[in-house]
Amino acid sequence: MPNFTLEVATTEQHNLGEGPFWDEKRGILYYVDLFQGDLCKLNPDDKTVEKKHFGDETTTIVIPVENAEDEFIVSCTKKIVQFNWRTDKIFELVEIEAGDGKTRVNDGKCDPKGRLWMGTMGLETAPAVVEPELGSLYRVNGPNKITKHFGNVTLSNGLAWSNDSKHMYFADSVKRVIHVFDFDNQNGEISNDRILFDYKANPDVKTTELPDGMTIDLEGKLWVANYNGGRIINIDPNTAQIIDKIDLPAAKITSLCFGGPNLNQFYITSAYKGLSDEERKQDPLAGSVFKITMDSVNIRGAINSRFVPQ
Repeated sequence: MPNFTLEVATTEQHNLGEGPFWDEKRGILYYVDLFQGDLCKLNPDDKTVEKKHFGDETTTIVIPVENAEDEFIVSCTKKIVQFNWRTDKIFELVEIEAGDGKTRVNDGKCDPKGRLWMGTMGLETAPAVVEPELGSLYRVNGPNKITKHFGNVTLSNGLAWSNDSKHMYFADSVKRVIHVFDFDNQNGEISNDRILFDYKANPDVKTTELPDGMTIDLEGKLWVANYNGGRIINIDPNTAQIIDKIDLPAAKITSLCFGGPNLNQFYITSAYKGLSDEERKQDPLAGSVFKITMDSVNIRGAINSRFVPQ
């Protein structure tokens, strides 16, 4: 296990924190409280959190728009909108699966060229309990520019791209697998789907653990948040083996990104959704945002990709 320093990034606790995005230009962390409909802006210096509330909407991503100050791409249940943090102005880009009342959007991220990839899922009847294979994976290039690329997904989750942009990684949480695709970065196309890592077949993974959000370091290794696992795991895509792990003081770890001035810090979101009062007493930091500073200079990430209208 690498040497690191762990701290709680803010005293705020969240029903279901998700979608962390480090803004390297401002030194700010953006993320969402998914079922509360909140966009969150964390100043790591004073640990304060500013929020923007989207009412009853389910918000899963908040991604800055390239070269557009205060503009963000935000998901609102089934819609992808552009939101101005300063003026609160909203412009709808696209509605995904508009005629299907059984699904919503979930996790999303921008590829190396700034195209947005969004996954959908069936509506939850309980935490991580959904009707199987109602979800899909889409690419959004701009207003009403949407392409479906992959189907039969149960719970779309984490996305990452290899450092050479030749592969895309994608988690289906309920199926407990991480897919890998060949990726055509020029045209934004995926092909040759296969399973990189199957939680069900790996003895090093607990039966309760689900793959959630993920990121990739500069050495090309995946870091995956394990929901119901209380840890993040480090997977080598070349061997499909777990090569490291970091335990955390909360069970429901949801997502992570690299951040900090040197991109050698993890910002990690978590949840308390679904916990009883008694379970929350046993898991007092559930819903926290954690910050891990790595001692090793070898564990660093790249700058997060912003949305670039195509």
